[in-house]
Amino acid sequence: MPRTPEQFKQIQDRRRAKIKAAGLKQFALQGFDRVSVDDVMKSCRCAHGLFYHYFPSLDVILDEILKARPSVKGATIPLDEAKKAGGLDGLQILIEYFQATIEKSKNDPIYYTLISLNYGDQRKLDRKKYDPLLNLRDPMTKMVEEGQEKGDIIGGEPADIAKMLVLALYGAFYEKAMHANHPDQAVIPNLMTLIDMLRKR
Repeated sequence: MPRTPEQFKQIQDRRRAKIKAAGLKQFALQGFDRVSVDDVMKSCRCAHGLFYHYFPSLDVILDEILKARPSVKGATIPLDEAKKAGGLDGLQILIEYFQATIEKSKNDPIYYTLISLNYGDQRKLDRKKYDPLLNLRDPMTKMVEEGQEKGDIIGGEPADIAKMLVLALYGAFYEKAMHANHPDQAVIPNLMTLIDMLRKR
């Protein structure tokens, strides 16, 4: 019996969602500039040519992912709240968020958070000028400065401390994402240790 138009649409919607989910995973793990259409299609076990039936380019998938991120529970970094608190308190808000996300979230929020760390809120990316750590690095640098001024945070160059924090967070999320299918194999430290390391005694 031939399929109805509704059935065809359901099949197309499922395939499109499958390709988009594969793009989400590949962008998170490899970064946009390293991902090819072939990577995405191999990941979702679909023929290469099928990609162009659903998306004109990889940029379109990335744009849709960035637009969808705020509606994904656990995928929006509480940066405004952290900036408002400032100093060590602000850093603690961020680290607590990342710790909770990494402990409780399934794959999609982990992938979305990695993309947040990579791309921030930008949808149109200048590949040559964009610094993937800038989204958190600059606000964290300011929080470190504020904490040092209050005497709550250890000495050191604020920008360097912020870079190390962001790289530690990125590393933890990358480890979790790499072992998404075997979470017991992921080696994830307690991220709150970062706050203990920063706290001035």
